Amino acid sequence: MDAFRVWVRPLQSASRVRVEGMNNALWLLKRVSQSFFFKSSEPVHEGADSNCSFEVLYGSDTSCSAFERLLSRIPEVKLMREPA
Repeated sequence: MDAFRVWVRPLQSASRVRVEGMNNALWLLKRVSQSFFFKSSEPVHEGADSNCSFEVLYGSDTSCSAFERLLSRIPEVKLMREPA
């Protein structure tokens, strides 16, 4: 699988995640859900620019920085620092 860009924007008890392409977004969501990192996620929405976004809702013992560390360990993910 080719590397793809991912943007993360922290919210209160969640993060908004934007991913290049629907297939990449679905793959990433499945991958991070296997880590038992988050409680749930909102549905994936495809934007006009073919980027997709979704929100990841955290459990009480997790944070945005921990989520970003998880993403940074996935070889296919190019974690970007601009807002999602």
